[in-house]
Amino acid sequence: LNCTTDTLINVVVPFRYTHFGEVENRVDMRGEVGLLTRNIKIRGETESYCPVSNGNCGECPVRWDQRTCGKYLYDTFGGHIKFLEGFENVHIEGVELENMGQQTSPGKYPLHFHMCGDVSNYPSPPYIRDNSIHHSFARCITIHGTDGTLIKDNVAFDILGHCYFLEDGGEKHNVFDGNLGALIKAARLIPSDKGIWFIYPREPIMASEGKGLMKYANQTAITLVDNNVVHSCGNGGFHIDDILGPNNEITPTAEYEAREIPGDKDSPVQKVVIKRITAQNRQFRKSETEGIQNQDKIGTKANKQKPPSHEKKRTPNMGVRPGAQEEQRPRQGLTIYTGTICGENLWFDGFKPNKNYSSGAISFVTEQRYGMSVISTMKNIGFGFDDSFNTGNRVFDGTEGDYGYTNYDGDKGSTFYWQERDEQIVKPMPFYYTNKDCYMRENWKMVACKLIYGKLNVQIDKMGIDERKPELEMRRDDIPNDRETLVGTLTGEFTVILGGSYSYSLHWKGNIPKKFSITGEAVQRSHTVRLAICMPKNATFDLWSESPTNRSVMKDWKRVNTTTDVDGSSDGQNYMYDEYAGSVYVQLQNI
Repeated sequence: LNCTTDTLINVVVPFRYTHFGEVENRVDMRGEVGLLTRNIKIRGETESYCPVSNGNCGECPVRWDQRTCGKYLYDTFGGHIKFLEGFENVHIEGVELENMGQQTSPGKYPLHFHMCGDVSNYPSPPYIRDNSIHHSFARCITIHGTDGTLIKDNVAFDILGHCYFLEDGGEKHNVFDGNLGALIKAARLIPSDKGIWFIYPREPIMASEGKGLMKYANQTAITLVDNNVVHSCGNGGFHIDDILGPNNEITPTAEYEAREIPGDKDSPVQKVVIKRITAQNRQFRKSETEGIQNQDKIGTKANKQKPPSHEKKRTPNMGVRPGAQEEQRPRQGLTIYTGTICGENLWFDGFKPNKNYSSGAISFVTEQRYGMSVISTMKNIGFGFDDSFNTGNRVFDGTEGDYGYTNYDGDKGSTFYWQERDEQIVKPMPFYYTNKDCYMRENWKMVACKLIYGKLNVQIDKMGIDERKPELEMRRDDIPNDRETLVGTLTGEFTVILGGSYSYSLHWKGNIPKKFSITGEAVQRSHTVRLAICMPKNATFDLWSESPTNRSVMKDWKRVNTTTDVDGSSDGQNYMYDEYAGSVYVQLQNI
């Protein structure tokens, strides 16, 4: 190093990895600088080898198999600091922690608030700030069963497992502000190590020492996520979903849906806003959640990193940019998933496809088996490129045959509403669009429509006698030969056009189930949809309704003779049964 001034360092040795250190298209891609040294040092004493007593010594058979292998060639038994309930106070500032944490058993972390309860009422609430944590064997700072701490301006580097970690997911009023985490590596304590990943328990979790019960983490609103940067990670940048199971397995999905009163399904949904997140140079997921505001996303860049060496020692295990491992994988910015996704004040650049891969700024989760919400909305979206085959795709969803894309039930229903354009984006299948109201976007492989859409969700009673699941087929009556068939287990979500100009009929390939329900989702007031349900001729049946009006017995319904009478109902009470055709006609509406 040749220091020329107090603030400038010239590096004269060659870099191992090429770095793109520029501000381009409003995205700052310069590397973060974090000072690891401090005058106050806390260092765990370790051996120069992996002691057999650790129980995790050995060499992984596959280089990228550290998570499942859990073997190490170095000592992972370091020091740890744990704060328990009733502490006088905790103020840690300006400290360097090295060789801390223990990969040999859970619960031993560099800095760990453990079941301390609500500490926000302390005269001077506890904080951990301006510290450095590096070469940790298990996490950085863990908050477990503790509310009201401040974690600010800390630097962490070369960490095994989650770095800044809310352990149960139900901790409240903890502030993480200005913290840096780099080189967070997979470990064996739990299998979900990512850049930033909130984990919610599958079942009610009874905390240790008989204290605390967190039942509704997946219905508890995250108060604020603002001004974060995620980049250059492996598989997972910013992700709010999934479940940590009782055996430490990760399964989708947490069905995260925050309520004003967690646990009350009738309580109003509470909006969770993710603001000002920048995600770039990620291999797989950049960010995935439900509801994002004020975000910059940038796609593939010109910088190519050299692949890391295969040395088996405790050195930085740097990831590679998209394409070095799987060149054909689709490049996606914001990926829309099941549930309602709202994106606002977002900006994208760098989503130009080439002969090797497809690319789209706004895209959809691939291999999707679950239906998409028709009210997922994009608002005030900006782009740094023109939209065309040659310059980039602002929206893209591939079809079966394109690399990485399938034709599962959820793939067929890819959709969102673009507010400024007042257009619904749907798949280019005649079932979903009309020629007079829609136009094809060739480079998107999607259709933009000036129509209002809803969902018809058909659910089979899984407790019924007939456990065989029939294929579901929905036909639009004006084009009966262009139909949609869904084969998913126990449910089928069909995207339909609302407003009364188009009607639909539900058919069964196979046995008709003994009991089933049809839910109208996103059905707006004054925008109804009529549905005919195919039944055996001279069938005996019961109808019931839970919403918008409760009708639990047949006498609550009114049988009419024409579909015009069905459409003319002001409260959805009317139904028609065509005994000859074997069809029951009802209208789904929102009153």
